[in-house]
Amino acid sequence: MDALRTVSLLAGLSLVMIVLTLPLVSAVPALGAGSRLLLKASQGRVSGLWRELPGDVRRALPTTWFLGPASVAVGAISVLNLAFLAGQATLAAGAFYAVNVSALLIAVWWLAACVHELAEDPEVARAELVRRATSRATRFGLWHVAVLLGAALTVALVIYVPLVGVIFGPGLALYLGRVAAPRPTTSLRPCRGDL
Repeated sequence: MDALRTVSLLAGLSLVMIVLTLPLVSAVPALGAGSRLLLKASQGRVSGLWRELPGDVRRALPTTWFLGPASVAVGAISVLNLAFLAGQATLAAGAFYAVNVSALLIAVWWLAACVHELAEDPEVARAELVRRATSRATRFGLWHVAVLLGAALTVALVIYVPLVGVIFGPGLALYLGRVAAPRPTTSLRPCRGDL
């Protein structure tokens, strides 16, 4: 993709992702559909990408609707645990703090892996999604570094230049995850809305 088209695609995708993820039940399917859009764009498809986005979200929603609210609940519990443990001055509290941070990082990677797998097949069955996402999340590689870098850049942009972070952050995070693992683990099979 040429630079201007990439920047405009990332900006448009970020804004659409913000709107689609506001209802928590559509957060993971929306991010998966956004990643699918980037995958198709990187393969040279340019027509009809934006029209397919809502259909990809709808196809993934029955399988993954619970992941958005569950991730918010897990995040809230982890933040509360970390806040409580930060005030404790014991060795055990330090160990529990490290375990909490590690578990939170693994959960973020697993959610990112779910998004990545949904990009490849929005109609994947729940058990297969869990298997694929767990496999991707537990095998450390370049993809993990890209996801972490994308998340860190997004947070930094939102903190230091909020408008730029909001406009480009979500698209940039999806783009880095897609660039690090450009080939699908399964072939990108067409879905009903793609034909």
